[in-house]
Amino acid sequence: MKRRSWMLISLLLVLVMVLSACGQKATPTKAPAPTKAPAAATKAPAPTKAPAAATKAPAPTKAPAPTKKPAAKPAAAGESTVAKILKRGKIVAGVKYDFPPFGFVDKSGKNVGFDIDLMHEFAKRWLGDPNAVELVQVTSKTRIPMLADGKVDLVAASMTHTKPRDDTIDFSITYFMDGQMILVKKGSGIKDVKDLDGKVVTAIQGSTSIDNIKHEAEKLGIKIQILPLQEYPQGIQALKDGRADALTTDSSMLYWYAQQNPELEVVGKRFSIEPYGMGVPKGDSYFRDLVNFTLQDIKMDGTYDKIYHKWFGANAEPWNLDIWPGKNPGIQKIGKDFNPPAESTVDKILKRGKIVAGVKYDFPPFGFVDKSGKNVGFDIDLMHEFAKRWLGDPNAVDLVQVTSKTRIPMLADGKVDLVAASMTHTKPRDDTIDFSITYFMDGQMILVKKGSGIKDVKDLDGKVVTAIQGSTSIDNIKHEAEKLGIKIQILPLQEYPQGIQALKDGRADALTTDSSMLYWYAQQNPELEVVGKRFSIEPYGMGVPRYDAKFRDLVNFTLQDIKMDGTYDKIYHKWFGASAEPWNLDIWPGKSYIKLGK
Repeated sequence: MKRRSWMLISLLLVLVMVLSACGQKATPTKAPAPTKAPAAATKAPAPTKAPAAATKAPAPTKAPAPTKKPAAKPAAAGESTVAKILKRGKIVAGVKYDFPPFGFVDKSGKNVGFDIDLMHEFAKRWLGDPNAVELVQVTSKTRIPMLADGKVDLVAASMTHTKPRDDTIDFSITYFMDGQMILVKKGSGIKDVKDLDGKVVTAIQGSTSIDNIKHEAEKLGIKIQILPLQEYPQGIQALKDGRADALTTDSSMLYWYAQQNPELEVVGKRFSIEPYGMGVPKGDSYFRDLVNFTLQDIKMDGTYDKIYHKWFGANAEPWNLDIWPGKNPGIQKIGKDFNPPAESTVDKILKRGKIVAGVKYDFPPFGFVDKSGKNVGFDIDLMHEFAKRWLGDPNAVDLVQVTSKTRIPMLADGKVDLVAASMTHTKPRDDTIDFSITYFMDGQMILVKKGSGIKDVKDLDGKVVTAIQGSTSIDNIKHEAEKLGIKIQILPLQEYPQGIQALKDGRADALTTDSSMLYWYAQQNPELEVVGKRFSIEPYGMGVPRYDAKFRDLVNFTLQDIKMDGTYDKIYHKWFGASAEPWNLDIWPGKSYIKLGK
């Protein structure tokens, strides 16, 4: 990844409660883990003290209504929001007017904030003009209906990505992480949520804050009364005039209001995680891709960090967004279709009573054939777990052999329901299929004969390197060789056992692919060794059909459930060793909106 270089990213929200929200025949015994198992980018950047930027702009008092209504209409089948924006020549973005520092009205009456700056950056990159964006006022209550009704193209409004919300809209990758706390009057005697027993707590209708504080109160065994209000200034006033004993929302905003109102203070610990995503229309794959690719570009070129420091202070640590390899084609070249399926793959699987999964047969430890002739591996175990949870039977899955070359065409042609085949999520691949969240992270290295004198990629000048057709490995090694100024010859092959044989018989000087597989082969072949450093990032995603938002949600929710209940870590340690550190998958609060038949 999403996410990143090979930096291990610490988790600042660790105390926050998660809401209820291949022919090579080797017996899998001691699958070697990568030399460093990457940790997930789950660090929470919310400041521990009021953001420095808060002194530069006052909290909003009155949110002006938008000057005109947007002309946007719901996207029709056959036309993505991408096409609508290009025809119109501007973006219609739903933003907050009362939620500093994300979107609020400054002293001059101008709508400003973190989300606002991102929308201007989108307009600049998509349409060549940072002002080619119409900022439409939304609230926590109206933002999802306005997006679902086509009144805005997207929503950038400090919105937590939750599973229930996925029923109506789709989300971008997480672009900010926060957590909920409480704001009280100084001297109130309230130091944490446990002190709110019998008290009145105000929160905003349509936000996740009400459910979160109710859940926390129930967990602590206390009784609270909720005062729901429409806007945050009303909540601040209710706190000041004594109608409420506490205001609760995400910490970044509470610290802002505390700085604007010296008689108020933020107390206690965060009791939720709030992964913010931009809302996009349901099933509009190309537009969601464009939003994600643009966020990633903004992160990679330093613009995101610059905007982040502007609003959260120079010492705040910016969020590390997911990063997928490849280039952003841009708004002019990205696909403009929108063709949701008449029937979701979810319903097809339920009718059939079986999953049809594309998996590898030659890529240990993800999918391979063991000595008994059985298809086993990390991806295989996950597919059996999916079948168990979806259909009540771990064996209700057909494992269809795919290769790096055939896996995407077979999914696109409907020959398999999904692909779990150690597949790197890249931007070019998003042109044909959709992907789940990242469920494994790896990086590319090289395998050579011991005693060859080759210690790293730089030693491959003039050498023959074998890699598998259809994988990202060929482009990656070519790019690395070009960067190092060396010349290599590529020997493309169909399967990994062929590559191992080419290495052994001298037709190739090195085999290159992801490190987890190379370490496996080195263990099975003592005359071979893995050398050098990783020179790529390989975020693995499960391939799912394009436009099928319901099925993509189900796959993501199931992966998250498997992670949260400990099953993922158990499977991970089985294949990569007890000391390997499992990948920390994205976790979205809430329960799945999808009800399976079994």
